Amino acid sequence: MPLRVSCQSCGKTLVAPDHAAGRRARCPNCRAVLTIPRPADDPDAEVGRAMGDKDIRKEHGKPHVPESQVPAQPAPVLGDQTALPDWLPKLRRYGYLFFMLALLPLAFSLLNNSTSDVFWRSEHSIAEYEETHGKFADDVSFDDILFALPGKRIQGAHLAADSGVHWFYALLSGGLFMAAAMLLFDPGSAKFKNLIWVGLFTGTVGIFLLLSFHSLAVWSQGYEFEGGSELAILFYIVQFIGYAYHAADDPTNGFWRSAFGFTLSVGLCEETVKAMPVMWRVTRKAWLDWRGACAWGLVSGVGFGVAE
Repeated sequence: MPLRVSCQSCGKTLVAPDHAAGRRARCPNCRAVLTIPRPADDPDAEVGRAMGDKDIRKEHGKPHVPESQVPAQPAPVLGDQTALPDWLPKLRRYGYLFFMLALLPLAFSLLNNSTSDVFWRSEHSIAEYEETHGKFADDVSFDDILFALPGKRIQGAHLAADSGVHWFYALLSGGLFMAAAMLLFDPGSAKFKNLIWVGLFTGTVGIFLLLSFHSLAVWSQGYEFEGGSELAILFYIVQFIGYAYHAADDPTNGFWRSAFGFTLSVGLCEETVKAMPVMWRVTRKAWLDWRGACAWGLVSGVGFGVAE
């Protein structure tokens, strides 16, 4: 009769063969080591508890075999009672390779001609409008220009500027990415409810912190901090990142200055925001295997990308 045991680390209910009672095994979900309990109705187990787990077989008239002569057996493979079909765990173990397909749209956009570029389409749409309606004033914002264009959109845009359909697209893409993360990626010790909170945190609080830091970095330009305290060091680090933001946004910069700016401003700050949930988990000294950490990072990136 199969034995049931609950993993203390991840809470999964597992099953093991009856001959594995009393042995140690690893949880297939979080890889934690646990001891398979003996069945309560096993007379040998009751006698063993009363005798301090001495040689039960000898007391019951069974031939005694020294422990050193007992052939070693592999640890039993525990089964997850909530497991999906047999082929799915094998797929999920290496399913993260499917995420390489996400690079295809990026490669397509890089190899495509420049007429598909958003900036090119924006300038072309504005130029066509100004040919028939006159030039826009210098102090007009891009939002005002966008709302003045035919259909409130630039050439090739799918939605108008005032459309609310993008909220539906955001929810749909977030749900699809979450489903892909759970089906194609073995989450290890990560729990589904925690992954939901990770994505929501990065997509809301994380984005807010990033925008606040960006505003602070831009504001710090042109100011000086007197004194040599740790606060001054922090101020100049923020100011340096603000300079990197400016280098990334300036179209007159060459490749290397732009690469420097994007790496130290956009890249560093955004990836730090995405890594915040994992860093928080580590500071709490809460155990998380490498697959669980990857799942947290993946869902955090999805939350950031959808909100962005």
